[in-house]
Amino acid sequence: MKERKVNKKIRERVEGDLQSYPFWIVRLEVGGLGFPSKSAIGNEVNSNSIDSPVEDTLQYEEWVKKKVTAIEKVYDLLDDIEKKFVDYRYYQDNNKTETESELSISETKYYKLRNEIIIKFALGFGYKI
Repeated sequence: MKERKVNKKIRERVEGDLQSYPFWIVRLEVGGLGFPSKSAIGNEVNSNSIDSPVEDTLQYEEWVKKKVTAIEKVYDLLDDIEKKFVDYRYYQDNNKTETESELSISETKYYKLRNEIIIKFALGFGYKI
């Protein structure tokens, strides 16, 4: 079976989402942390025609909840090595070399695992791959 390639923009979006997950959990647990600038969330949240900070904040909160739910559902479907990879690389923000060392995997295995994981999350987020 031919391995699918993920374009760089999709990979960066998925990796950014995974790295943001721990912060999103804190945001949802604590609440009331304010609202990031529109540039911080990009174009993923549709802007209302009314420029209301309250509506924007509620819209952002819903977007975060959807992302967190998608991450958790996909994560639950991963096998053990994939879960360890996600935990170590994205949630603990370790670099490639540290991740390879911690998981005792080669560089080739690192990239293969990363690609498989990115595809699964991209599909879970509804990104076109």
